Amino acid sequence: MLTEIRDRSSGAFAYFIAALIIVPMAFWGVNEYANPQVVPTVLEVGDIKITKQELDQRLSQAQDAERQRNPELGESDFFNSDFFKRSVLNSLIDRALIEQIAVDNNYRVGNTELAALIRKEELFQTETGEFNQAAYDDFVQSRLYSKQRFEQQVRDDSRTTKVTQGYQSSAVVMPNEVRLLLELQAERRTFDLVTISEADYRESVEVSDSDVEEYYQANLNSFMNPDRVSVEYVELDANVIAENIEISEDELQQQYEDNKDNFFSPESRSARHILLSTNGDKGEEAQMAQAQLLLEQLRNGGDFAELAKEFSDDTGSGAIGGDLGKIERGQMVEEFEQSAFALDVGEISEPIKTQFGYHIIEVTDISGGEPQAFAEVRFEIEEQLRESEALSLFSGQLLELRNLVFESENSLTPVAEELGLTVLSTDFFTREAGEGIAANAVVRSAAFDVTVLEDGLNSDPVEVSEGYYVALRKIDFKPAAPKELAEVSEQIKASLINQGAELAAQAAVDTLQTKAQESWDQVLADTELSSIQHTVSLIDPALPVASDIVQKVSAMRLNGNEPAIETLRSNNGDFHLIRLTKVRPGDLRQVSDEIKEATRSLVAQRNGNSLFSSYLYQLNQDVAKNINEDLL
Repeated sequence: MLTEIRDRSSGAFAYFIAALIIVPMAFWGVNEYANPQVVPTVLEVGDIKITKQELDQRLSQAQDAERQRNPELGESDFFNSDFFKRSVLNSLIDRALIEQIAVDNNYRVGNTELAALIRKEELFQTETGEFNQAAYDDFVQSRLYSKQRFEQQVRDDSRTTKVTQGYQSSAVVMPNEVRLLLELQAERRTFDLVTISEADYRESVEVSDSDVEEYYQANLNSFMNPDRVSVEYVELDANVIAENIEISEDELQQQYEDNKDNFFSPESRSARHILLSTNGDKGEEAQMAQAQLLLEQLRNGGDFAELAKEFSDDTGSGAIGGDLGKIERGQMVEEFEQSAFALDVGEISEPIKTQFGYHIIEVTDISGGEPQAFAEVRFEIEEQLRESEALSLFSGQLLELRNLVFESENSLTPVAEELGLTVLSTDFFTREAGEGIAANAVVRSAAFDVTVLEDGLNSDPVEVSEGYYVALRKIDFKPAAPKELAEVSEQIKASLINQGAELAAQAAVDTLQTKAQESWDQVLADTELSSIQHTVSLIDPALPVASDIVQKVSAMRLNGNEPAIETLRSNNGDFHLIRLTKVRPGDLRQVSDEIKEATRSLVAQRNGNSLFSSYLYQLNQDVAKNINEDLL
């Protein structure tokens, strides 16, 4: 909780925005033209299809990620269980539902909005604040994704963010919720801390060669080199095609002249509103009546800002007079947007009904909507022309690639010569992991397909990312085999020493806890350990101990008036004996406005997330009835 509040109060929200900002220049609809194969559909969510190919790819990615987090699972049946598959499918369904909500509410991210974002992103700027194309290209290439893939990702993520933020902004935050959370965080907790380091016991742990060999033999399956394969491949990249396309200045100027009526700066409006929520205890009729009373006051000279502060259920904007700042088309729900963009400056709307309640809107300023000069849209025009030509070339080359890998079924050399490509190669990789191109799950899946692995044939072109395909064939294969004992003996010895040290340290701290229940002072007198006393609060700007200790102390409760004694193993392997002796209320007058606002935002976010999760769960239950079970 402390971390969340500190992140919010230090402006870390911007980091999320930075992760989403991608250059809006790529190839529209490549898959629709380039992949004529019919793909089985697992589920349709509105206009969005979840295909068998997409499910299999996400399942493979989820398996890889879980293996990295829990290596001990290895080839566990868990990864092929119905539970695991369903969890991956449910995440895809949730994503599709959110996307459909965005479509239904006309949330969109246009090229102009993306271009404006990217030009502001420091990651892709020079020291003088100008956009750096080379920095962007390096960023994309380092991730083995096409620019289209990034563009689509940012569109999806940005629209998803707009959906969830809409629910978060509608959440009602009661003052007592914030106060209760602040009181818990401001509590002053005093405790004694004794630390036992696992490292202190390692030298006393003895591990013989026979111990190592016994462990090796008992756990032989844990020391296997899995099946490994190396491949050669050719790659067809729409980005490479696009980068080699030159667009003349005359073509750019002509495109601008022919479409001048389409180039206008985005119209934005500064607006404020009063929200009367219909998601609480008050019914719609009562809120509508209240809205009419407020509208009458406003038209009789009432102060909009003061009425918003007093009556608006949107506590975030209400605290600042209902001010929403500048809004553009596509940022608000449809009913709100239609009303706001129909108003003149100073005009106040009738009560507008949305999913959040009744809004009274006033527009305070209108900007944008003017024709854009050629220099302002040159970049966008160039990318549109380049991607259009690249799409045509790429579609034709992909079709030719499919034919060539089939005709030259056991060699990629003729394929590369015909298309002007280069035959590349990989090191050995496994079904679960690889480097370079083999880091992608679909590439590894193709490499271990029976037609490639056993028959020695070329693979069909596989889509690594949007607009990026590879075709591959086997170079060499090494079957699974146990590693030699000499190769893993040091690893086993270190593991056994760590296990022994951990058990010894755990036993020591457990013994101390038992004795400490009888006499804390006697425990310290009988050992060479020292106790350090600390007093902490979750809102302290600096903490004298690690955050996991603070979190543990915050969760402990006194035994009446008696101290509470518990143990904790830290992430670094140390064991701690903690004796909580005093809990005092914090002084909320000493809590900064920054922390108070961050806490209010946190409660609003949690309430909004809860509201949205409930809504999403119900939608999920409805669409799940239509899953094609035969494809799971």
